[in-house]
Amino acid sequence: MSIRSAAILLSVALAAPALAAINVAKGTVVAVTLNTPVSSKTSKVGDKVQGTIEAAQASFPAGTVFQGELTNVVPKTDTAPGMVEAKITTAHLPDGTEIPVRAVPCNDKGDITTVGKGKAPSEKKKTQAAKLGAVAAILVATSPEEANIKAGAEAGLKRVGKPRDFEAEVGKKGWIYFQDDVKAK
Repeated sequence: MSIRSAAILLSVALAAPALAAINVAKGTVVAVTLNTPVSSKTSKVGDKVQGTIEAAQASFPAGTVFQGELTNVVPKTDTAPGMVEAKITTAHLPDGTEIPVRAVPCNDKGDITTVGKGKAPSEKKKTQAAKLGAVAAILVATSPEEANIKAGAEAGLKRVGKPRDFEAEVGKKGWIYFQDDVKAK
């Protein structure tokens, strides 16, 4: 290699911005955007999950990709919503550096929510639906004796909906909580 080529490579290397040291305290919360879809209906234990930070946060540069895996997946049943659990194990920095991490999903306040659950009707909605069904049974009956209030209440409950699977599409915003300090240079 010529001296001129070496000088050019050295000047390019010196001009490239160096990434700052990573120093993240346990309990830090970072916002991420999901890169992989997650579903209690179709995902399996061990499936990889990724999220990216769009702007620099907690000393991680913008574009850092956090990767982990699903640790538990349970599809919905007739009585319970579907749910998934995940753990985050690696931070992939934009320069190619990989840093081991121990993190889990959380809400924006840092409350750990390792379990993502589908929706189930609330007790309040169930009660309202049963009452509306009973009232409807009374209204359509030709006489009070013919009103089948119990059947009306059951019909109302059926209309309130069944539990659903947990679904998180690519682009969904979320947060991760660091369970340990992270230090890297």
